Amino acid sequence: MLTCRMMLIERGRGMKEDQRVRLSRQLLRSALIVLLKEKNINKISVREICDAAEINRTTFYKHYGNPYDLLEDIENSLLEELSSKICPGSKNCMAQILKIIDQKTEVYRLLANNNVDPLFPQKLLNLPAVRESLSNITAQRESGDYGGYVYEFLTWGGYSVIRRWLNKEKRESPEEMAEYIQRLFGHIENM
Repeated sequence: MLTCRMMLIERGRGMKEDQRVRLSRQLLRSALIVLLKEKNINKISVREICDAAEINRTTFYKHYGNPYDLLEDIENSLLEELSSKICPGSKNCMAQILKIIDQKTEVYRLLANNNVDPLFPQKLLNLPAVRESLSNITAQRESGDYGGYVYEFLTWGGYSVIRRWLNKEKRESPEEMAEYIQRLFGHIENM
């Protein structure tokens, strides 16, 4: 039978383990991000990631099978954060999205420029909250096949504008950029 003290010790071990796992994963993520600035994911080895993170390769393989799995974990983490923090029905949804992106400019810039994962833009634009927000805008304009074209135009046009914004060194605030995008959508609506 476990005593209270034994249960606390066991719980403490679990907490240390969780903390070590989180730290290891964060170090590996940071190392991959640094390496991605220098070279393509195809050219990055597990050994390079581990050397940069100062972590043993065995630890890497406890969490990931290869650098692509690590990249996918980074992307999923970013997309989950976006999904959990944006409100599709709200008037300032675009500003919310841009604020989150602005907080992690370095990673989003890497991913948005297609040097890393060419499918990332689709993953981002297919988030249910993002799709719902954009659908609300386009549903007010057109339906049917033409509405689908309008949706694609606005979606990818908006994405390109955001990518350009991300690549600027001195850029507008997320709120200003959200206003610009809303104005662009308004201009299209009036055409």
